[in-house]
Amino acid sequence: MKRIAFFAIFILAALYGQEEDEKVCLAPAQLTLSHHFGRGVGHKGYSSAELFFVNSQYMHVIPFVDARFHLMNEGRFATNVGSGFRYLMADDQVSLGLNAYYDFRDSRKLSTHQVAGGVEILSPYVDFRLNGYVPVGGTKHSEPLKFEAFTGNQIDVRRTTYYAFPSINGELGIPTPIIPVINTDFYVGVGPYYLFGRAVSGNKYPSAWGGKLRVLANVTQYVTLEFEMNHDHIFDTTYQGVASINIPLWKFSACRSGKKGYGKRPFYTRTLRPVMRNEIIPVRKKSDVYPLRDGSGNLINIVFVNNLAACPGLGTFESPFCSFASVPAQPVIIYAFQGGAPYVGNITMSLGQTLQGSATPLTVEGVTIPPFTAGNPVLTNPAGPAITLASQTVVRGFTIQGTGAGQHGIFGNNISNVTIEYNTINDAGFNGIEIPNHSGNVNIAYNEINRPGLNGISLDNSTNPGSAVVVHNTITEAPGSAILIRMDDPDAIGLIAYNTITKTINPGTGFDIGTEIYQGRVTISHNTTNSNTQFNVHGLDGYHVIANNQFVNTNPGASVGISYQTTPAGIDPRQVYIFNNHVTMAGINPGIVIQAFGSPDPVFAEIRDNIITTASTQGITVQSITPGAICTSISGNGAPTFTLDGVVGPINVKQTQAQYNTLNFASTGFTESGTVTFGSPCTPP
Repeated sequence: MKRIAFFAIFILAALYGQEEDEKVCLAPAQLTLSHHFGRGVGHKGYSSAELFFVNSQYMHVIPFVDARFHLMNEGRFATNVGSGFRYLMADDQVSLGLNAYYDFRDSRKLSTHQVAGGVEILSPYVDFRLNGYVPVGGTKHSEPLKFEAFTGNQIDVRRTTYYAFPSINGELGIPTPIIPVINTDFYVGVGPYYLFGRAVSGNKYPSAWGGKLRVLANVTQYVTLEFEMNHDHIFDTTYQGVASINIPLWKFSACRSGKKGYGKRPFYTRTLRPVMRNEIIPVRKKSDVYPLRDGSGNLINIVFVNNLAACPGLGTFESPFCSFASVPAQPVIIYAFQGGAPYVGNITMSLGQTLQGSATPLTVEGVTIPPFTAGNPVLTNPAGPAITLASQTVVRGFTIQGTGAGQHGIFGNNISNVTIEYNTINDAGFNGIEIPNHSGNVNIAYNEINRPGLNGISLDNSTNPGSAVVVHNTITEAPGSAILIRMDDPDAIGLIAYNTITKTINPGTGFDIGTEIYQGRVTISHNTTNSNTQFNVHGLDGYHVIANNQFVNTNPGASVGISYQTTPAGIDPRQVYIFNNHVTMAGINPGIVIQAFGSPDPVFAEIRDNIITTASTQGITVQSITPGAICTSISGNGAPTFTLDGVVGPINVKQTQAQYNTLNFASTGFTESGTVTFGSPCTPP
């Protein structure tokens, strides 16, 4: 009975205290500093500063402006700016409020803009709130797919997405009057919320219902403490504590007063305080792992080979084939591990296959798979080529160690669209790479070819259209030629660039780069050679651009740096553009030679801005040995001598003789013989 009596007295005291509190005054501008501890819905806590401006001078309408800045615990920020009003009615027993907000959140991968609005009904006894939030910009982001793991015969990838939820939330709030003993009023809010699902990068993320409970205590007029708990199946259960300090910015002047009654003072206080709403846009980071597919939605099929595995194997990552003989003749990726010893014998590829070594990154559908071993798998075949290509194949990341006499390292005949890159080919019995009669596109890049039996790389597209790209290769000690390309189609295109060639054996033989372009076009640029070859570049016919190369020819005998010749077999256009090359010669022949053989058709040659350094007095020579004229433009070069020799056909120079003599630097002099015409208006054919 004593406990019941004490409780009754406590309640009566609370009600009596409330009857005396009929007027509430707050500053018209309030600063609130707060910190949210723990996790919330789509965030990990934050600190806030809020400016709230309220005007209570009108009889029933209370307009307000609200601005909030938040510093997230991870160092990002968010903001809210809004305004609204509250309308007192029913003899100050009910307040109807409307508000609208603009929200912004800078999260790790999103900068999200949001519009929001809400309605609230406040009373001394119970409050109702309903808010809606609609992200309108920066709402979703997908990271590029990342390799996760090999599983069976598939490539598992991870997709990480970030997305902001549209949402609504409702709340039923129950206030208590001020309890005089502790001079504190409490507020309990409970209600549902709904997170709308999103579709991001083809993945559909579901919606979710959730519930929120919060308990707020106005400890003093200046200090507020709050506890929040949320639960939904996306963010699970989260807990937060909130501590706030409310600072009036000047003299109290925003007041509300009315008839005495239960809960009137906390009610009036709530009409002069900020809107209770979700301040932070909920953002979710979601990672999904699934098998990689191609653009048509088909699974990428990959088989594995490891000669350390038990034979025969299943071809899966967990149970690889022990040899290439078990690989099916299907368009698959063949992933070969380094193994314990060289793989012996020929690998004959099938249409559409990729042969991939385990020490080289593999990129499939934009996903890069890192190396799995430190060293390449090693191939050797005493009886033939190590690899025989098919059309639409790729060879990447192998070391070929020796093939039989007269056998190539990599070979493919009458094929199209192949890529050979990041391989090392040592001591091939014949050519390092040999592809005759190819069509389509051939790409040979980032390979190292050492000591082939004859040539490093030999390509011949016969009379087929297509392209030949040979870039970033290193070729050493090729006794014949390092790079040979032959094209005979008007739509054929060649690119030989950024290759490094070194040769110290068989002086005075072969070419560093040899091109036979009876029809088509080729560009030779940014290559570096240091060799004792016969020609650093030997180009026949067609359209050539030879530019920005560094050629060092260490052969003291009859050698040439850059040579361009026309033949009776060539077809127009016969044009060569040689510029910005640096040629260093140890021999007795010129650094650059243009010769017209066996053709009555005109030839155009532009030679500019080259530097020829030589131990002899030879520099740049243009020579016409057939009736066809040579039209040439020569300027900005530096060389020991310049020789124009119209032996049979005329040589027409675009520059006047004065320009020719002043625009070029000759340490020894200029020589003209035969028919040479300066100041000619000739143009490229």
